Amino acid sequence: MTKNNDKSYNEEIVYINPIIKKIYGHTRFLEGCGSCRDSDGNYVTGVIDRPYKIEIEYYDVSGKNHNKVIEDFESTIFCHEYDHLNGILHMDRIKDSFLMTLE
Repeated sequence: MTKNNDKSYNEEIVYINPIIKKIYGHTRFLEGCGSCRDSDGNYVTGVIDRPYKIEIEYYDVSGKNHNKVIEDFESTIFCHEYDHLNGILHMDRIKDSFLMTLE
């Protein structure tokens, strides 16, 4: 973290009952997930299409309602985790998967 110069970076942001209100654009990233491993511990990995930018609505830990625009890789991460809330794994979205070690 000492090398992180982005002062807006915060791992403690909590999104309660998030809703994706609008999606914009298109991006493609290689995704894996700790929930999707084989018996040897390899990660099921593949390229997934996601929106480049999203508008979301959510509540914080104080119960205050927020609207926010997220884009680029942060949008991909949010959509990945949002899928989990809806019972969807990244494997459900991969066209061609392969196994990858953590190394």
